[in-house]
Amino acid sequence: MQERIEHLAALLHSQGIGLHVREQVVDGDRVAFLTFNCPDFLFALFATASLGAIFVPLNFRLTAAELEFLICDAGVHTLFVGPEHAPLIE
Repeated sequence: MQERIEHLAALLHSQGIGLHVREQVVDGDRVAFLTFNCPDFLFALFATASLGAIFVPLNFRLTAAELEFLICDAGVHTLFVGPEHAPLIE
């Protein structure tokens, strides 16, 4: 489990989450997660937290309009979407 969390954290970091600026970590990047309940939820949660970012779980029962509002309002940097919810995001 720890290896998967570290791998995902490295991937998020390579995409700009939790990058250092002048010796300080830029906290507060938002990483959202939209899919059915699954173990990947925990991997994403812990990987996000390890980088000092904020995890934003999204309810899979929301409509496309509701999700759009939440994603924009939260200022999400990265969004994980399960294949079953991809049509809502497109």
